[in-house]
Amino acid sequence: MCEWLFLLVQRLLLTSRRILRNLLLPTAEPASPSTETHELLDKRRMGNGSSSGGASTSATTSSSSSSSSSSSCFGAAEPAAVVAAAPLVESAESPDEPVRIRSREGRSRSDAFYGTTRPVFNDRGEVVAPTPRVGDMPESSSSLVMPSMAIGPAATAAVAAAAAAMGQHAAPFSPSARFAIGIAHTIGRRPTMEDSLSVLGQFGGVPMRDLFMVFDGHNGSDASEYANRYMGRAIAAHLDAGKEPAAALKLAFLDIHKELIDNGIKGGTTATVVLFVGQEGWVAHVGDTRLAVVTNGELRRLTIDHRPGNADEAQKVRDRGGFIIAFGGRELRVNGMIAITRALGDRELVDALTAEPEVAPIAPFDWACSTLVLACDGLWDYLPDDDVVATVRAASDPQTAAVELRDNAYRHNSTDNISVMVIKPQLPS
Repeated sequence: MCEWLFLLVQRLLLTSRRILRNLLLPTAEPASPSTETHELLDKRRMGNGSSSGGASTSATTSSSSSSSSSSSCFGAAEPAAVVAAAPLVESAESPDEPVRIRSREGRSRSDAFYGTTRPVFNDRGEVVAPTPRVGDMPESSSSLVMPSMAIGPAATAAVAAAAAAMGQHAAPFSPSARFAIGIAHTIGRRPTMEDSLSVLGQFGGVPMRDLFMVFDGHNGSDASEYANRYMGRAIAAHLDAGKEPAAALKLAFLDIHKELIDNGIKGGTTATVVLFVGQEGWVAHVGDTRLAVVTNGELRRLTIDHRPGNADEAQKVRDRGGFIIAFGGRELRVNGMIAITRALGDRELVDALTAEPEVAPIAPFDWACSTLVLACDGLWDYLPDDDVVATVRAASDPQTAAVELRDNAYRHNSTDNISVMVIKPQLPS
């Protein structure tokens, strides 16, 4: 009975806020995001997901059959032609006037999670945000290169030193014997860093087992740091108990979610985890931290963003007793609070969100010439897929690609933390 009263009061408060906002700040007629969202989802399910919209200067790669025949290996192809695209950020007329940052896929990037202040929209339904900083990357930005190497004292010491320099003190790092990994991240234009990531090569001491993880926290970094530190342990426990990789990933996600709730850890986090055992790979994820594979000049998305603009995800929220509010007709939030439909933690929203991950095989995967790009939405919401392809093809190694992707997202006015991992198989010479 108390829960129903709480939900009723919460709905009444949110409805009154929305009515007051509309009276004080008239907006354009709400535009339904469903058509565009469904088209994006259809493309992703067909393996042809390409972000709509552009950035201020985009590098695009042709998706024709002629381009697909050329190699996507590092340094093997000429950089794609640079063409002008529609600007993401419209210039302000004066330094004091805020610029307008257009949202992607029905969601603004200012105040994306647990907003303490409501979004402000202009008469065109665009989010009005403070003028983004320009110039050099923040001092807190860092990068890490992990060439493929066997575990040993020298390798362990080198990786530990590099990880500590990144501020990843709590997360274990170990080199892979068969993947070269480039990592780059930055606090960006946010006041705090809520992303966390780690690489567990030769996972559990098994040379042919590798684990890559990125977590994007919200309402603080406690949940992302906890999940990053203990997810590997949970996966290993289920693998050692004889579970198949897909089942081990699912059970580990639910384990970490329960621990976050039971321990009263603040906030929540997205999670995207990549596990390779032998020659086979799997990805498990909740939220909108995305994994993609670049092969022969084409990008294929391996995850679908869990956002309320996805009709299937929205219905599942309602089935669980939650609701979705559209701010200004554009920004969709579950229970008026959060812009994703699945997450680990978030004890305030356990009746609306789910922690059950989507788990899928990474197939087909070309070990000779495929590159995985694992990154949070601070990258994907600002760089179209074609830019990612062009950067990966033009880079000489995974580290160069990761740093360039991070820097490009920042230059294109990403207002979020940015974390990027580029993973490239290293075949025996």
